[in-house]
Parts: sequence; C-alpha cells; structure tokens
Amino acid sequence: MRTANKKSEQLTLLSKLARAAGDPAAGTARLSALLKRHPELLSAETVERLAESAREKVRVDAHESLQFAEAALAIGRAIGNEESRARIAGQS
Repeated sequence: MRTANKKSEQLTLLSKLARAAGDPAAGTARLSALLKRHPELLSAETVERLAESAREKVRVDAHESLQFAEAALAIGRAIGNEESRARIAGQS
C-alpha cells in the first residue's frame, strides 16, 4: 500500500511541476520554489518521467503535454544534464 501512495505522491508532484513550468504569469518563481521544497526532483530520472508523461499526454491534451515537456526541459537545464535536454528536445 505504501508503494501505491508513494507513486501517487510522485505523480502529483510531477503534475505540479508541469503546471508551474507552464505558467507564464508566474515566470520561473513558482517552479523554483517547488524545486527548493523538493530538491530530490532535480534528477535525470525526473526529466525522463516528465518526458514520458509528455509523450503519453500529447494526443489527449496538447497543452498539458507541453507543460510536462517544459518542466522536463527546465529541470534538464537546472541539473546541467545535456543528455536529458537532448532527449527532450528530440521529442518535442
């Protein structure tokens, strides 16, 4: 049961990241604040999970897909991981 709760929490955090990255009115402040509260999200694994979510959502909700892709790019830039950034850029 704990695994299901943890997975649900992770999905919620990824959704929050996506909304923060896709909110032009908030600029980068909202995303930065979220990442400060959850520094464990600054990883190549998070970039990959966001990218996968973007791919899954593209046919259902293009706007939401774009938000996930923008979050993946922002985190890829933040961690300085060229491979992650290239992977996302190639899928956009």
